[in-house]
Amino acid sequence: MTHRAEQVIQAAASKISAQTDVGAPVYPHRVLSLSDEDQEIPAICPLQGADEPLEWNFAFIDSELELRVAAYAKKATEVELAAELARMRAAIHRALLSDPTLGLAFVLSTTYRGASEPEKDTSGGLVAGKHEFLFAVQYRMNTTDPE
Repeated sequence: MTHRAEQVIQAAASKISAQTDVGAPVYPHRVLSLSDEDQEIPAICPLQGADEPLEWNFAFIDSELELRVAAYAKKATEVELAAELARMRAAIHRALLSDPTLGLAFVLSTTYRGASEPEKDTSGGLVAGKHEFLFAVQYRMNTTDPE
């Protein structure tokens, strides 16, 4: 087994991949190694953010993991790019919030926490962009074993 935070990232990736209208491959933990030359864009990348303990007692720790999900796309125009990123955003939202436990018994809740400003790049002929969405995943783990 792996740490529960990693299990959350993998469950989020599975939920997003299973969403039939997501329209992009899902690559957990990838940002720097994405390759346009290898045709890895469009892409959706679930990423681990900060993880803050909420409650601690002798039996368990409740923690809140920041789940960052980055969507990457490229289109011929800025308008098309904005529409594609918005479409991906809706699919990710449905995938993660349709089951607030992400299918994991130790997850207490998943909530939406906002989005960054979309980024755009026109240096490669097409208009490429990234939009990152934030979710908070509250989960419980044993005080002596994080798996």
